[in-house]
Amino acid sequence: MIAKVLFGFTLSGAAATLVVVAACSSSSTNDFSGGEADLDAGPGPGACPQFEFPSTCPTPAPSWQTEVRPLVEKYCGQCHQTGSTAAAQLNLSTYGDVYANRTKCWYQIYQCWMPNADGSPAPMAYPTAAERQTLITWMDVCNAPDN
Repeated sequence: MIAKVLFGFTLSGAAATLVVVAACSSSSTNDFSGGEADLDAGPGPGACPQFEFPSTCPTPAPSWQTEVRPLVEKYCGQCHQTGSTAAAQLNLSTYGDVYANRTKCWYQIYQCWMPNADGSPAPMAYPTAAERQTLITWMDVCNAPDN
């Protein structure tokens, strides 16, 4: 019985992963080279790009004030700022909110799960590959500095 339950969970987990990956990748390639430049414009979810992870934080680090906060407000704030639909689940209204949830946010952005294409209401905009790279570099490699 335990094996059957565990096997069932494994299959459902794998199926969920496949569904998410399929939703994240609308083309056969996961990068933006070779005629895929229109996907990098950010109008829809597009294909999930491959990201680079520098071994150290770039100098200067992406700035919370001028680079990261505007992206969080534009893309995450649609649903995750005070008074928005998903703010009760995860409020990303302030630097402190984002910093406290940076690992969760990083993973969602890295996997191209957010903004959620199936959200209600649907996202008004999607980040470009370069914007996603800025967010994941700031959150992960640079450890989300308040700069």
